Amino acid sequence: MSAPTTHDPLVVNTKDGTCWVRRGVTSDGRGLYAVEGACACPEFLMATLAEIAETGIVGSADVLPMPAGPAADPLIVDRFDTATEPAPEDEPVLIVGAIAADGQPVALLFDAEARAKVAAWLTPQADSASSRQRRLDQLLDSIRTHGGPWTTSRVMGMRHRRGGHPQRGTARADLAELARRGHLVAHGSADRRSYTLARKDGRS
Repeated sequence: MSAPTTHDPLVVNTKDGTCWVRRGVTSDGRGLYAVEGACACPEFLMATLAEIAETGIVGSADVLPMPAGPAADPLIVDRFDTATEPAPEDEPVLIVGAIAADGQPVALLFDAEARAKVAAWLTPQADSASSRQRRLDQLLDSIRTHGGPWTTSRVMGMRHRRGGHPQRGTARADLAELARRGHLVAHGSADRRSYTLARKDGRS
């Protein structure tokens, strides 16, 4: 003799917030329900769907919910860094780097709208033309005074010693701008770029 079956739902929720789980089936095909979490419940104490309906059913389902896994520790990002990478045929691309509190780099995945918002937040809007020109003049003066190859790290170190709060993206952009204006000559690949003072004959 086969076991009785039913079309009654597996889980039922009532207005009072109780969750009922089907634990058995009567011989005439009615589901028997016990309160969720009840490990053992005698059949005579179980309720039928009709009895539960008297308290007001607000929802039902034919599957049990997946148990929630342990919550992941939140990732705390405490530093952002930006760089503008030139693109041969397109507009320059703003690269956003993030460093977590433990020093690990974090990959940021943005859609186009989010990228535009982040770019607006991180681009120094208050950097007026006059203040930028003053910063470029100071950098060029330092390069003329001290000579030698200049990298993004060297610019940041010089600005830090002067009490500033340098950003790598700004330092990289300033060197590239001085080279674009003909004051510096770039050497090496993009990831190992350095700059030296251009001579009047156009050579470094």
